[in-house]
Amino acid sequence: MIRPARPADQAFIASTWTRSICSTHKVPGVSSHGHAYQRHVGSAMWTKVSAQVDAVMDRRDSKALVVCRPSDENALLGWVCYAHVRDVPLIHYVYLRRDERERGHAADLLRAIGVHHGTAVVCTSLGPSSQMMRSRYKAASFLPLDEFLEP
Repeated sequence: MIRPARPADQAFIASTWTRSICSTHKVPGVSSHGHAYQRHVGSAMWTKVSAQVDAVMDRRDSKALVVCRPSDENALLGWVCYAHVRDVPLIHYVYLRRDERERGHAADLLRAIGVHHGTAVVCTSLGPSSQMMRSRYKAASFLPLDEFLEP
């Protein structure tokens, strides 16, 4: 089931988005799993990414849809954070729980906001969702999140 995100969903969206971005950037000499990595990443990079995520989520034009279990609309499986700029979908990030990937949920979320394989779409993230979108959706382009957030 896909539904609009609620205020109560914001903490899950922000934390999974930040953790996903930070976990894709490997730190030399530090295992990418466990508390030591989280403490190490919890430094400047975590702070920067978290601030960017908050800035995106605080914008009036930012929206989110979540996919949840049909039997429990509070059991979130994933989400998409997006905006429409001049009728072009702008995808900030798509996230799915690891055990829910490869089940078509991301494509369902994207279709729900009007993204199809021939649709022009802009991605703002350097994370894995952006890389996969740009490889699967040939009309996708990239705008760095830093540039998008510039005043």
